Amino acid sequence: MKNKQKKSFIEAPATEGGVVAGKKRRGTLRAALVAVLAFTLICGVIYPVVATAVSGTVFPYEANGSQIVVTLANGEQRVYGSELIGQQFDKPYYLFGRVNGGSPSNISPESHDHQANMAARLEYLRKLGYTKDGVPQNLITSSGSGIDPHVSPADAEWQVEYLARNRFNYGWRLVVDEDGKVVDYIRLQEYAAEEVLPEDAIEGSLVTVEMREEAINVDGTVYYCEEPETKTLHFKPAQVEAGLTVLNDYDVAAYEAHVRGVIKQYTEGRWLWIFGDPTVNVLLVNLALDGLL
Repeated sequence: MKNKQKKSFIEAPATEGGVVAGKKRRGTLRAALVAVLAFTLICGVIYPVVATAVSGTVFPYEANGSQIVVTLANGEQRVYGSELIGQQFDKPYYLFGRVNGGSPSNISPESHDHQANMAARLEYLRKLGYTKDGVPQNLITSSGSGIDPHVSPADAEWQVEYLARNRFNYGWRLVVDEDGKVVDYIRLQEYAAEEVLPEDAIEGSLVTVEMREEAINVDGTVYYCEEPETKTLHFKPAQVEAGLTVLNDYDVAAYEAHVRGVIKQYTEGRWLWIFGDPTVNVLLVNLALDGLL
């Protein structure tokens, strides 16, 4: 009898403890599953749907990636990029931006690769004819992101005299009224290679420079680019309305003033007037100069 009682005394607490522990484990598991399902529903479904709906309603332009959509003359709408992502412009009739690598390079500023990249960009600009001293650092280096769409107003101003002249050579012309006010900025129609050139054909030019696949060393000097090539262009005289005049003679003041006006139009000030520095959106300036904005 004593042994039987002793056995019951020993087994009872173990059975009771096992039941309690099992209930506790099941309760913990149930709470964990409920929490996972609840947070999955809230964070994975409700929040994204609400955030997308609110942002798409309140900030539709920003929510869709700040895409630059242009309506062409034929009514077609075309996306030319995003205000937030820089593009690489290598033609001298466009405003140059930061060197666009498409992604962060993670190259140390002290590395040989970084120095070579800057030397290659500097040689490229020099061979295009950008010979003025004080080439801005922003034009020969990339940003931390590798896709910075901006340059500073000073960087843009440094390019104005080249940009205005290069676009004139490429066939872009100001149209003014009888009072000398600029009313349009057009590109002359180019003659095809097989067309016979009349006496009133307007001559222009385009300088191009190709990067070498591999840099070469000549007498201790490293060359990253081919020699410049100049292509002669010929344009048809523009037909404009009576009272309007096309400035076919290069007026330095007028053409540079027009380019500066476009740059100023797409210069962004400091955020809340105190944070950061003014910036120029390179893509918007180039689209505007092409008459797409």
